[in-house]
Amino acid sequence: MNKTALPYLCVIAAIVAVALLPANILAGPGDLYVSDLGTNSILKFTPAGTKSTFVSGLNNPEGLVFDAQGNLFEADNASNTIFKFTPNGTQSVFASGLTDPTALAIDAQGNLYEADFGSGNICKFTPAGSKSTFATGLSQPMGLAFDRSGNLFASDTTANAIYKITPDGVKSTLVSGLNGPLGLVFDASGNLYEGEGLPLDNNDTIFKITFNSDGTIASRTAWAKQLNYPWALAINSSGTLFEGDWGGQRIYKFTANGAKSIFASGSQPAGLAFESAIQFHVLATVALPTTANAAVAVNQALNKVYASGGASAGQDVVVIDGATFATTDLGAGSGSGANVDVKSDRYWAATVSPGGVVVHDGNTNTVLATISLSNCPISTTYDYKKNRVWVGAQCGSGNDPVFAIDANTFQVVSGTPVGSGGVMGTIIANGNNGRLYLTASGVSKRVDPTTFALTTNAFGTVMAINTISNKLYATSGSNLQIINGAPDPEGTPTTIALSYTPASMGISTTLNHLYLANPTGNNLEVRNGSTGALISTFSLSSFGVVPNGAMAVDSIRGRIYLIGSSGTGSVLLVIEDLTTARNSSANLGS
Repeated sequence: MNKTALPYLCVIAAIVAVALLPANILAGPGDLYVSDLGTNSILKFTPAGTKSTFVSGLNNPEGLVFDAQGNLFEADNASNTIFKFTPNGTQSVFASGLTDPTALAIDAQGNLYEADFGSGNICKFTPAGSKSTFATGLSQPMGLAFDRSGNLFASDTTANAIYKITPDGVKSTLVSGLNGPLGLVFDASGNLYEGEGLPLDNNDTIFKITFNSDGTIASRTAWAKQLNYPWALAINSSGTLFEGDWGGQRIYKFTANGAKSIFASGSQPAGLAFESAIQFHVLATVALPTTANAAVAVNQALNKVYASGGASAGQDVVVIDGATFATTDLGAGSGSGANVDVKSDRYWAATVSPGGVVVHDGNTNTVLATISLSNCPISTTYDYKKNRVWVGAQCGSGNDPVFAIDANTFQVVSGTPVGSGGVMGTIIANGNNGRLYLTASGVSKRVDPTTFALTTNAFGTVMAINTISNKLYATSGSNLQIINGAPDPEGTPTTIALSYTPASMGISTTLNHLYLANPTGNNLEVRNGSTGALISTFSLSSFGVVPNGAMAVDSIRGRIYLIGSSGTGSVLLVIEDLTTARNSSANLGS
C-alpha cells in the first residue's frame, strides 16, 4: 500500500519548518511520546494521560525511538530526515537524504535502524551517524523491532509479510500472507505483537506471535480486534501494550489478555515510544596531565579518585574530589599505579625513581611513609584479606619482582620479593582470599598469599575481581573469561567471544554489572557479572573520547571512572550507572 494514498495523510513536499521545542518539556521516565500526523508534532503523555506538545513544526512525523542515553529519534517522512532530540531538548539533524523514512529501532550496541519506505531498504546508522545499507529487497517496510538475540524483524505492508534479519544481515521470511502488517513490538518474554491494517475499517487486528526454541513460530493468534489501522505499537516498562490507532485517531491501552481502553483521543498516531530511565550519564570529563593518565583508583569512603602515571620516572598522582571534580596535582615524581587501602583510607603510589613506594594520608594527602625498594616499582594493588599492599616492579631484568608490604607497619613481608619470571605487567589482588594475579611477559600467573609460590594460570589476564562473589574477570585475546576464584586451583573459565579486546574492566558489586571499555567501538559495554550476558552498551562517540585507558568503579555511588583520550589530551570520564532492576531487552518503542 502506498502511504501517500491513505486518508488523512497529506504529504507536503516543502521545506521543513523549524521545529520548536519548549525548553520546559523534557523527557521523563514512563512518559509516552507520540508522533501526530494531524498536527505535525510530537506529543507527550504522562502515565496519567496528561498531554503536552513536545515539538511542533515537523513534516509528517512517523517512527520514534529512544536510545539508552535518553535521546529521542524521529523519522520525518516528508522531509526525508531523521531528527535527534537530546534529553535537554537540543534538536539536530541526525540523517538526511532518505526516502520516506517510516520506522526506527535501536540495537543493544546503540546503532539506529531506519525503514526506508520509498526504497524498500533498511538503513543502519552508527551512534556517530555513519550510514550503511543493512537489508534490501523489501517492498514498503512499515515496522521494526529487535528480539533479545539481536535479530531485527521488519513488517512489509505491500508484500504482506514479516521478515527476520539476523545481526549479520541474513534475511528470511518469518510469515507471509498477511493483510497489511504495520507496527511491531516484542514483550519481555520474547513474544511478537503485530498490527494489521487492511482493509481500512474498524475491524483491524493485533496478532500475538509466540516462538519455539529454534526461532520458528509456535503460534499466531488474534490478540485484540476492532481497531482501525494499528500503525504503531509500544510496551512500557511495566509490560503494558499501547497501540496508536491511526484510523480511529486514538491511543489504546491493553490489559494482559488484550482488553482495550482509550488512553487518549484526538491524534493521528504514526509512532509511539516510551522514555524509560536513562541508564548511563556522563557527570564530568576531567582533563589529566600526560604524567597521570595510566592508572585510576577510587576511595569510596572519602569520595576521592586518584589518577596516576605509568612505567617511567617523573609520574604524578592527581587527586580528584568526587563531589566537585576539582583536581590536586601532587607534583612530578609523586607516583605511578596508585591504589587505596580501604581499611585506613590511605593511598599508595609507586615511584620508579628513586625506587620505592609512597604512603599518603587519604584526608590530607600528607606523606606518611616512603618505603625504599631499591628497584623500579610501577604499580600497586591492595589485598584486604591480608591487609597488605603488593608492589610490582619493572627493571628490565626479565624476572621482575613483586613485593608484599604490610599496610600497618610499612614493612616488606618476609619471603618477598617474588620473581615474576618475565617482564611485569598488570597486578591485581583478590581481597576475598588474598591471592595475587599478575602477568609477566604476557603470561598469567598467581602468587599464593601464604607460601608466595608462583604458578601459571589456566586462563588469561585477570583485569577485575568481584570480592563479594569471588569472581575473576580475565581476557584471553578478544575473549572474556569469567572464573570462580574460590577453588584451588580456580574454576574452569566461562568464555564469551567479544568483537574487540577490552582496554580495561571494572565491576559494580552493588549492581553486579561488569563494565568493559571498548576502544574499537568507542563505547562502554555492560554485562551481567555472573553470566556475562550483555545488558547494555553506552556509546561515547558524542563525547569525543576513546575509552582506551584504566578503569575504577565506585559501587556505592554507581560511578565508573574511565580514562580515555580525546582531541585535547587524556581525560577521566565520570559515568553514572543509573540502571535499576529493569529488563533492558524489552523493546520500548517501534
